[in-house]
Amino acid sequence: LNFISGNLNIIKSTRHSRIVYLCILGISWFWLVSSIIINEIPILISKSINAGASVHTFVLVVFGIGISAGSVLCSRLLNNKIEATYVPLAAFGISFFLYDLASITHVIVKAESALSLTMFLSSFAHVRIAFDFFLIGLLGGLYHVPLYTMMIHECDPKHRARTMACHNIVSTAFMIAGSALNFSLASVFGGNPAYTLAFVSMVFAWL
Repeated sequence: LNFISGNLNIIKSTRHSRIVYLCILGISWFWLVSSIIINEIPILISKSINAGASVHTFVLVVFGIGISAGSVLCSRLLNNKIEATYVPLAAFGISFFLYDLASITHVIVKAESALSLTMFLSSFAHVRIAFDFFLIGLLGGLYHVPLYTMMIHECDPKHRARTMACHNIVSTAFMIAGSALNFSLASVFGGNPAYTLAFVSMVFAWL
């Protein structure tokens, strides 16, 4: 009980700054969606496409490169300014490409035998799936970095440690909620990643 009340006190003490708290919520919402995407990647690769571990690794690497590229792009676009100019556009883009990914996954024909990475990349539909993951990662970096920077910039330097603690607590709670939601969606949609990704795209669009 002391652990729970301590965490709640940290969150309450951070809510006095509206900008900081909204940044924390925005970042946490991103991690909720990201946790669902990461959980759906192996299901999509193995069940919807029937590809091997090399393809799974490749898609994760592409997704990670996209996030890194988005972070660099954010720095270039903002030119070291601290503002959330591109956050709404990035959120819309993530939603759009998640839905595009869901659409491809829904109509793609599952391979009869497990695909190697070379065979995976020989299909335009599969390359489009990888490209969607890259763009989702890129836009994720463009969404996440400005909010994180604003959170650090706007918080009181004297209470920065408490702000970071609040950020970690809320983000962890959202990621746990994302895993629970992913489990529920798998039950509702019969483990079909296309429906899960489409639902998540609508959720992120609501943001």
